[in-house]
Amino acid sequence: YNKVLINVMHEKLKNLLILLFIILIIFSLFALNKATIVSNLTLQSIDGKTIETSDIEDKVIVLNFWATDCSTCIKEMPELVKLYEKHSHEIALFAIAMPYDIPSRVVNFSKDRSLPFDVILDTNGKIIQQFQNVKLTPTTIIIDKNKRLSNTIIGEISYQKLRDIVSKLL
Repeated sequence: YNKVLINVMHEKLKNLLILLFIILIIFSLFALNKATIVSNLTLQSIDGKTIETSDIEDKVIVLNFWATDCSTCIKEMPELVKLYEKHSHEIALFAIAMPYDIPSRVVNFSKDRSLPFDVILDTNGKIIQQFQNVKLTPTTIIIDKNKRLSNTIIGEISYQKLRDIVSKLL
């Protein structure tokens, strides 16, 4: 009788552990899927425009942190232009110059290449602070239409990869 009771209790304990494990997995999945809401960013363009990201509705927001002395940033800029030109009605793309970049170089680069999107100066570093102090360039941050952080890409990104990410959010 004791042996049967021990086997029944062992089986119930095993089932309880399996149930707890399943609950733990479900909880972990919900925790991982909880996206970070990006608070409003106040952006100052080189053209003197003030842009509030909270005013941008029904568009995916692409923030590209770059510097004029970053050869990879310069190399990927045509990819960003291509993305913007093909999806300008569906995305808001901002090229955000790093705080250490010289403003006159940023302005000259933007004008020389006729960048079609807003170029932003972050001279006081307030924008990069909102994204764990972006340190490496280029870094591209993608925010979905609901203002949730979707992707952070450190390093050069191709048009194809960027388009694939953005297309899933449209």
